[in-house]
Amino acid sequence: MELIEQFALVNTPVFLKTVKMLLAVMYIIHLPYIGMLLGNTLFSLIFNAMDKQQPNGLHATFSRRLIDSVAFRKSISLVFGVLPLMVITLIYIQILQSGGASTTLFLIYSLVPIVLGLIAVNVYRITFSQRSYLSILIGAAGIGLLLVGYFVLIASVARFHEPDRWKFVTSLTSLLVSYNAIGNYLTFLMASLAISGAGIVFFIFKWQNDSENDTPEFQRYARQFGVIISLIFTLLIPIFLIFSFITLPDVAWSNSMMFSGILVIIVLAIISLVLTAMLQRNDLKYGISLFVLFIIAYSLLVITNAITRENSLVELSKTINLKGEAMLAELIPERGEVGSGLTDYARGEDIYKRICSTCHRFDKQIVGPAYNTVLGKYENDINKLVAFVSKPTKVNPDLPPMPNLGLKINDVEAAAGYLIKTYQEEYK
Repeated sequence: MELIEQFALVNTPVFLKTVKMLLAVMYIIHLPYIGMLLGNTLFSLIFNAMDKQQPNGLHATFSRRLIDSVAFRKSISLVFGVLPLMVITLIYIQILQSGGASTTLFLIYSLVPIVLGLIAVNVYRITFSQRSYLSILIGAAGIGLLLVGYFVLIASVARFHEPDRWKFVTSLTSLLVSYNAIGNYLTFLMASLAISGAGIVFFIFKWQNDSENDTPEFQRYARQFGVIISLIFTLLIPIFLIFSFITLPDVAWSNSMMFSGILVIIVLAIISLVLTAMLQRNDLKYGISLFVLFIIAYSLLVITNAITRENSLVELSKTINLKGEAMLAELIPERGEVGSGLTDYARGEDIYKRICSTCHRFDKQIVGPAYNTVLGKYENDINKLVAFVSKPTKVNPDLPPMPNLGLKINDVEAAAGYLIKTYQEEYK
């Protein structure tokens, strides 16, 4: 993990805000495409297998059109699948650098089955015309790899909401055993199948040129299948979405998160009404509007996830911002000479309140340890504390390392003097 973090750039508030916006954009590009790829490939395999068991021209045609609608070019999987996912992974590494998030490693591991799964799905499309069982097995293997890869990825992202438990995530089992991860994964699957149904309506009838040559029987069958599938799984999304909300840690909750989540459910309700109208009227004129509504729903889900992440990592974000500012300060050193700052208690208290209290309290652990558990060893050697704050090293393997704050030596001395004085007077 330390080797990977060496490639991370210096974090500053403006830079972090930019990469987080980029993260949201990558999710909005990636998730709808992957959802349709998973759903359409799964349905294509089912209809392909049905046709192999009992030949039916309608099933064979529908199976081919399903896979062609999402994997008609290899570059599509690269542009909407692999590249956004790699950018998402790199951004998480950037955001969480030196945060001690072991789950970032599992996020990286998830790329392997996902990329292999995308390759297998494209091989299935290329070999579809052979209509062989081997082709179906390759497609099924691709679906299996994608399902495994996205479970690991989603579980890793879900664990980012629990920084206090990162030190316990040491194996794949400990990563996956999480109600919130399971809730998020099931929400992802329901959304994938729902948008696949909408994609059938939009891409097969509004996008592909072959639709003009389709028989009325095929059009009726595909239309009903797409609308019904989309309606069923759209109605299921709120159940698992609410479950994922309930299983979030308390620190992730906020009014803005609840408001965003309610908006998601409202949009899903509108989608359900549109699908019901399409089913009753046997009309596809709302196909484009339906697909746009799904993109809005995905965007709101991404925003909701971003809010919960920021709520969960607020203390860690302060630490990372301080580290970034310190790294910039090291590029332009501005330190004073050793002086008599040890007795400047007012100045030390100000530094404690502005900087130190971001990660520390005297009586409880936040990001760093409680002061009353560590200051005793510096009580008779305050210069040792000054040296540590000036050039901190990792001491506790269960906690993230203290960043170099880039303070002038007089400021370090003032802070150290205030900390020791307060410890002796109030907490010893």
